[in-house]
Formats: sequence, structure tokens, C-alpha cells
Amino acid sequence: MRKPEILSHSPLRLKRKTPSNAITSPIFDNRIVCDDEALITKQEASDFLKVSIKTIDKMVSMKTIPYFKIGACVRFKKGELQKWAKENSKE
Repeated sequence: MRKPEILSHSPLRLKRKTPSNAITSPIFDNRIVCDDEALITKQEASDFLKVSIKTIDKMVSMKTIPYFKIGACVRFKKGELQKWAKENSKE
């Protein structure tokens, strides 16, 4: 009997196939969520808006960016960030 193959990046979990365009979230127990409703972290928000995490922290403390908290963790909805960025962009 062969031993199961262990993945080097995730030694205790078997990799589950998901569509390439799907977004999963640990908040929703890895269920696939709609792209606009996807919850993202400060790091992901800073990458998305192309600003530093320090800038994200300032915007959160000044309440100029849409966010919410889950316990002590700050999270953003990607769709709300897109809408906010469009409304607040200078052309």
C-alpha cells in the first residue's frame, strides 16, 4: 500500500481544486464567495489600491475608507473599495 503524497507547502492538508477565478475566504470556511463581496485584508487592500499599509492604517483611523472589524481584525469588501476608489479618484 502506497503512502499518501504530502505537499511541501501544506503538510497536513490535501489541496482542493477550485476554479482559477474563484476567491476563497477563511472567514467563510473556504466557500467560494462573489468577487464584490470578497473580504480582503489590509495587505490585500494596500496591494489593490497601490498604497502602503501605513496609508491604509491612516485612512482607517480617519474613517475615510470603507472598512469593518471582525474582532480586532480590520477587513474590507473588495467591491466597496472599488466603488470608493472610483468616487474618490481625481481625474
